[in-house]
Amino acid sequence: MNRFVLTISVLVAVSALTACGADTVRTEGREALSGATSYPLTVENCGTEVTFDRAPERILLTGSAQVPYLDDLGVVDRIISRAGVFPEGYFSDELQQQVESVPLLTDRVDASGHLKISSETIIDEEPDLLLGIPDGVDRAVLKSAGINAIDEPAMCNESSEKPNPSFEKIYERMRFYGEIFDRNDEAQAAVEALQADVAAALEGLPDLKGQTVAVLWPEAGAGTFYAYGRQSMSFVQTEALGLTNVYDDVDERVFESTLEALLGRDPDILVLLYDGRDPQVPLDAIEQIPGANDLAAVREGRIMTQLFNFSEPPTPLSIEGLHKIAEFVVQ
Repeated sequence: MNRFVLTISVLVAVSALTACGADTVRTEGREALSGATSYPLTVENCGTEVTFDRAPERILLTGSAQVPYLDDLGVVDRIISRAGVFPEGYFSDELQQQVESVPLLTDRVDASGHLKISSETIIDEEPDLLLGIPDGVDRAVLKSAGINAIDEPAMCNESSEKPNPSFEKIYERMRFYGEIFDRNDEAQAAVEALQADVAAALEGLPDLKGQTVAVLWPEAGAGTFYAYGRQSMSFVQTEALGLTNVYDDVDERVFESTLEALLGRDPDILVLLYDGRDPQVPLDAIEQIPGANDLAAVREGRIMTQLFNFSEPPTPLSIEGLHKIAEFVVQ
């Protein structure tokens, strides 16, 4: 992947941490770990302890978000099945072909983009790791079948804690996966490249203070939309660029909003997230809401469509998405 394989060397301060055994629970926020992982390894994910007796060998993947982690760690070839929507545009042609060569179980999603798949279908594939836990899939049922499950913290349904996303959380997550797969050195090299990529995205930007933005997920044909607040990676992206998110007073990741509320905030720019099937769909969805033409962003055509995982959840794809938003707002 073009920006994820940078070889730029960046000086960062890191602390050497000791690999842990079964009696120690590793949290998801971590600094660099050098050397080999010691198994059994117990990590905490969404408030649940998950123990690995060895590095996972059979991955069932439920979306595009985690692919950059696996690619940077050199373990994409361990994906044995996938489910969900894997649109073109996220990866290099080579990586896209590699992902598409993996058998697809289902791409059935609801109007909000949530994958529909059963625990039984997952168990039948006999993975040792499920990456991404779809709604309705029971982690305990999978565990009883010998399957570990890891979700992205921002997507946790099992925890009441706020995700508090940041670029640093992406770096921590890379180290988290590096430890699970015993690819700690590769993880730290990837972190340094990602840090350089964030710096490059923000370098030389004009002063955008005073410009406002809203990041939305419009529901096709429903006349409604979801908005992203302070607990979203979308907020982190726009704030880093110097934009003011009009929902900066909402301490939630995503929530249903109304056109009346949006008109009261009247953002200069709209970023519309979509699942990758057709970028025209979110444009039509927002413009078909009665009164949408009263929004300044709609009248002036300052609307950007963005593939969902370029913003949510926090992953290396969000850093690619940072570049894309920057390019749009300065044009």
